Amino acid sequence: MKDYDVIITTNEKFDSLLRHKPTWLNNINLVVVDEIHYIDDPKRGPVIESVLAKIMSLRRNLQILALSATVSNVEEIASWLKAEYVISSWRPVPLKEGVYFNGKIFFNDGEVSEIKRIKNNPVLDLVYDTLSKNGQALVFTNSRSMAEKLASKIASAIGGKLDFLLDRNLNKMLSEFENSSNARRLNEKLINLAANGVVFHHAGLTYMQRKIIENYFREGVLKVIVATPTLAAGVNLPARRVIIHSYKRYEIGKGHLPIKTMEYKQMSGRAGRPGFDEYGEAILIAKSEYEMRILQTMYINAKPESLFSKLIRESALRNFVLSLIASEGAISFKELVEVLKKTLYYTQYRVNEKELTFKLGKITDFLLREGFVNKYRELIEVTRFGKRVSELYIDPLTAMIYREFLEKANPYLTSNDEILFTMSLAPDMPRISIRKHDRGNIEYFLLDFLDEAQIDPYKFSFLSEYDIACAAKTTMLLRDWINEVSEDSIVEKYGVGPGDLFGLIETADWLLYSLSELAKIVSHNTQIITKINDVRKRVKYGVKEELLELVTLREVGRIRARALFEKGFKSINDLKKAKIEDLIKVPGIGYEVARKIVEQVKMK
Repeated sequence: MKDYDVIITTNEKFDSLLRHKPTWLNNINLVVVDEIHYIDDPKRGPVIESVLAKIMSLRRNLQILALSATVSNVEEIASWLKAEYVISSWRPVPLKEGVYFNGKIFFNDGEVSEIKRIKNNPVLDLVYDTLSKNGQALVFTNSRSMAEKLASKIASAIGGKLDFLLDRNLNKMLSEFENSSNARRLNEKLINLAANGVVFHHAGLTYMQRKIIENYFREGVLKVIVATPTLAAGVNLPARRVIIHSYKRYEIGKGHLPIKTMEYKQMSGRAGRPGFDEYGEAILIAKSEYEMRILQTMYINAKPESLFSKLIRESALRNFVLSLIASEGAISFKELVEVLKKTLYYTQYRVNEKELTFKLGKITDFLLREGFVNKYRELIEVTRFGKRVSELYIDPLTAMIYREFLEKANPYLTSNDEILFTMSLAPDMPRISIRKHDRGNIEYFLLDFLDEAQIDPYKFSFLSEYDIACAAKTTMLLRDWINEVSEDSIVEKYGVGPGDLFGLIETADWLLYSLSELAKIVSHNTQIITKINDVRKRVKYGVKEELLELVTLREVGRIRARALFEKGFKSINDLKKAKIEDLIKVPGIGYEVARKIVEQVKMK
């Protein structure tokens, strides 16, 4: 990477690079941090903050440019970064914000706009009004299920009535949706909605599906997107009118709570298409005059909340401290304190040095006790285990679970389920939601599995009953995946979207790699390493062991590999004897794919 003039990366990737301490870091003169307001996010915030603290410690004269549309405490953030702040209220398209109540929009500039009440449903009436004026609408709602229901309701309401708005590229878009995932039922749902110019957008969709939606909305083929707030987070997708269907969101253990002002501002910021609209509109919906005044006060006339450091959490500080020690190899306690003084956490919470030293002492004691570091006189040195954990970018708690398993694992007793379950226990593995009717299957799995398991998840005080139940559900899902259960069946059985499924597969690939790498340090058992790597390959491709050779070919995924196997092409050697005319007889393989397979096997 040292030969590039500009490097564009995620915060997490840059943090990972810093842990390897490449020499080209000394040549960096400018760091641009987009969406700096994510420093307030409990998950992403600690990474952004630790990256900036590290880079400021490494390079004193480095220029940092932080960007955001929603920072209230700009002076405080600028002071932390030792930067000058620039505030601009310029927008490419002016924004009008308002509240819809009883058939009228009450805008912040005093204008009142009457909306024709056709369906006696605020969202439907606002959408219909937007489309009748040749505009596009973004509707934000609070959950995936609501996004899908609302999109269906809008499509039914406008279907057949606004054909003149639909584009000649409609058929092209529909054919792209047809092949957008192997979850056929979801593809059909998107096609049926998109035929009416309406679609939903959430993280359960595949990357390809989200890109199709975003591209055709920009082109004007799609007229309405009903989305969860993920679309407002960094996706540049403007519309004439943004409609906030619900300003409350459900939080586990807390019920339905109002969203932050910052989140509203991010959503409303999507209103107005440069070059197309004279202005954009952001509309909230009220059920009473009293609620209308509340919404005006809470959102329209309010400033976004101040940004606060999330590095205050011990788990975040633990990761940060290990990464600092690992990147240096050895560091004194005093030097650790000096780096932590570069954080927003230190600046913002007015932490005195005594308090910081106490908190840091607790963390270094933990790292020492668990074998991530050693102490040699005044220096804290990273162990081989601790360094690899930091390089793998996994949580030290994940490493503790994996080490416990690897120290006990007998390759002759270790099942695929045990490898998947151990991997899924990691705090780094996303927790998939558990529905009421999942509980019976999870309890049955755990009763049967834990009787024979070499690892006891209840030993780890940081794992809750919910964490263990989620790991069980993830194990069952991935077991189905590697046994070639169809995407449609998995999506329906486990209540996940194709996007969730591929997110889990991607994370599982990283964590299984991490597990096998730690095995080289902890157990040195080549049989267990081979077993983990075999499971990893099967998770990556979603196949039984017999198909692993076939899926190494480009253009051959789990479905084509199974079709080839069933027709007698069970290995690369079998394919070497095949002609193009033989391969095109296999379901799902056309001339072009057959030609590419023949070319590849010649090289093997």
